Amino acid sequence: MNIETNLPITVPEPARDELLPINDDDWDEGKIVPSEPLFTTSFSSLTSVGSFAKMCQAAHMLSRVMHHKASKKALQEVENLLPEAQALHSALSALHSSIEGHISEGVLRKSAIIALAFCSSARLLLYNLYGCNEPGAFVEQSRMAMETEMQKASLDGIISISSNIVPAIARANIECPLIAQCLYHSATECAWFVREDHEPQMYNALEDIVRDLKLIGENWNLATEYLALLNQAGILSLISSETASNTLTPSSG
Repeated sequence: MNIETNLPITVPEPARDELLPINDDDWDEGKIVPSEPLFTTSFSSLTSVGSFAKMCQAAHMLSRVMHHKASKKALQEVENLLPEAQALHSALSALHSSIEGHISEGVLRKSAIIALAFCSSARLLLYNLYGCNEPGAFVEQSRMAMETEMQKASLDGIISISSNIVPAIARANIECPLIAQCLYHSATECAWFVREDHEPQMYNALEDIVRDLKLIGENWNLATEYLALLNQAGILSLISSETASNTLTPSSG
């Protein structure tokens, strides 16, 4: 996955009138039901779309954040950046709640967990752009209230995602390479908090994440590569030796 490479997403942008797949149960039963649009102003846990459609929505939002990141490198006017960032934050938060509501109803399909991972990756990518105390593009400008609000939302989001949400994804043990980047990114965030604050919750979160990367790495080399990067950064040394041992075993993937 090329989330951190500043390359565009590897699939074409969907058309404005693109429809989402119908939910899995209605499809399996051959029912005729209305399809919902991909582009929407809000997300709800009461929607009838299935877990695969949630994954499509999350992938689309991840693409939008990647485009926002690319635009931010070219734009310097804060008024052109922050409104879109806040809109993305609101949409991603709503989608996140929608996916979690979907899962809480007992829908534990792999695609629902992947959707949550995609959404978490999109949020972390967005929040890393605005969580810094002195964003490079804004150093020479007077600080705006909207900027302070976005910074607080970003920091709160990074903490919540790294300490609670992604460790829960890791504990689902779905052994899917599509969540490896999300696990890796969250591991780096956990390591930062461990080094800065020595938070026990972040230690536990990091252990859960590394354990799942090791599990995925038994079949997919991608996870092993991410573990190697964590090892190079000294992050594996932050957790217990029992968890970190043998995490770099070559895989067959």
